[in-house]
Parts: sequence; structure tokens; C-alpha cells
Amino acid sequence: MLEKEAVAGRETYQEIYSRANTLSSGSKDIAAFNQAATQNSWFLVPAMGVREDAKTIAGYEHMREVVRWAFDAKQGEVSPVITVDNKYFFVAAVAGVHEEGIATLEEKRAEIESILTLEKKKDRIYEQISNELASHTTLEEWAEATGRNVSRQTGVAFGSVQQTDPKFAGAVSAAPEQTLCGPVKGEVGIYVFRVDERSDGAFYTENDAMQYASYLANIQIQMVPMVLQETADVEDNRARFF
Repeated sequence: MLEKEAVAGRETYQEIYSRANTLSSGSKDIAAFNQAATQNSWFLVPAMGVREDAKTIAGYEHMREVVRWAFDAKQGEVSPVITVDNKYFFVAAVAGVHEEGIATLEEKRAEIESILTLEKKKDRIYEQISNELASHTTLEEWAEATGRNVSRQTGVAFGSVQQTDPKFAGAVSAAPEQTLCGPVKGEVGIYVFRVDERSDGAFYTENDAMQYASYLANIQIQMVPMVLQETADVEDNRARFF
């Protein structure tokens, strides 16, 4: 097998660096930084909740130099061009600083808006499907009439909430067999389903219970150092040196 790697040439390297340097040197604060990015159609990658010991930011690895700069910078400050792995150029800006304690409403605003938007969308879909099901008696009939597809899932159990929407798993575990059920408003979607058959005790066995108990025990063991550190008021400053 013959492989040939495509490597950026010197001209491409210099051009990209020049763009990054223009963004950095021409931005006195984060407002100018955002304006320059918008004018040049450069996509800004948000990074929320970056910790001082972070090694990865927004999916990019080996970001310790960027993190160190961010924790030495002030709010609104724009970084110089930071090179990572000799192939990425980063220009960062500090949008906000939260050292400790409970997050403020403004800091959680975007997250709250996304959650509420999803909930409102689910409410609309739930109402729409409820109206559709009023005139149908079977799952296949409803799916055909509304242009939807029916998927089949086996092995759904009340204890399998880690692989399945927990609200959907709970509804399935209590639903009667061979009956059109729904809509059910889950964590990530709206569900209409039918339980074809049920096998009691076929999936959650004694061995499953032992594995779950072992899983909980491992979590507790991992929490011990954190609890001891918090109880003794230990301040971890390793991130400043590594």
C-alpha cells in the first residue's frame, strides 16, 4: 500500500499565520475580536467551563499553553497567536471568568435557553402526535399515514437506562403488550411504541446486579481522594506547573 501525506506548503502556512496575526494584533478587546471574526466569516469556537488543569479544549488536544494564557489573562483580553503541534494557530479571547462558587444566571443563560428551546419543541411535537394518534389504532397505520418509519428494538429493560432514554425505558417496562402506547415525552424525543412481548427476568440477572454493585463501589473509591481533599481544604496547584 502506497501512502502519501498532503502537507501544507510554506505559502499556505504563512497565509494562515498572517490571518491569525491580523486577528490578534487588530483586536484590542473581545468586542473587536468578535467584530473582526464576523467581518471575515471566521467561525468562533466557544469553550465553556475551561478548568485550569484542562489539556483539551473544544476537541483540540495539547492545549496547555492556551489554558495557561487564559488563566493569566483578564476578562476581555485577546491572546497573541499560539501555535499548537506546529499545525494549529489559535487566537483566544477571555469572554468571562468564574473562579469558584455557584454559576451566575448570566453564565448559564445559553445553557438554559437551549434546554427551554428543546422543551418547547418537544411540547409542539407531543401535541401534534397526540392529535395524529386520535384517528389511528395501530402503530403501522399511524406511521404509514404520517410518513414515519417503525424501528424495532430488542432487549429494552428497566435497568438499561444508560443505553436508552430513561423515560422511554420506564414507559416500556410498565406498558401493556400488543397495545399502541404514546406519545411519551422522553429526555431526547417523543416516543410512540408497542410492546410485542415481554420476558420477565431474562435480562437483569444476579450477575447483572453484581456488576452494577461493583460499578457503584468503583465510583465510591474514586470519590475518596476528592472527599479527603475537600475535607482537609487542600488546594491543588499542580496545573500551574504541568
